[in-house]
Amino acid sequence: MGFYVLRGEGRAPHRNPATAVALAVHQATFMPSMEAKCTLYLEPLPDGTPYIVMPATFGAGMRGPFSI
Repeated sequence: MGFYVLRGEGRAPHRNPATAVALAVHQATFMPSMEAKCTLYLEPLPDGTPYIVMPATFGAGMRGPFSI
C-alpha cells in the first residue's frame, strides 16, 4: 500500500502511470501494511489547480477497499 500526491492537470484522471509519475509531488514509501501516511505542506497551485491523492497497491491487479 502507498499513494502518490499529484498536481492536477485538467479534469481527466491520470490513468497512464508514466503521466502520473511525471506529475507526482510526493510518493509515499510502499510497504506491506494496511496504512500509509505522511505530513506535507503543499503550496497552492496556480489558477486553483487541485492536488490529487492517488492510493495504489504495491503489485499490479491488487484490489480492495480503502479510505482517505
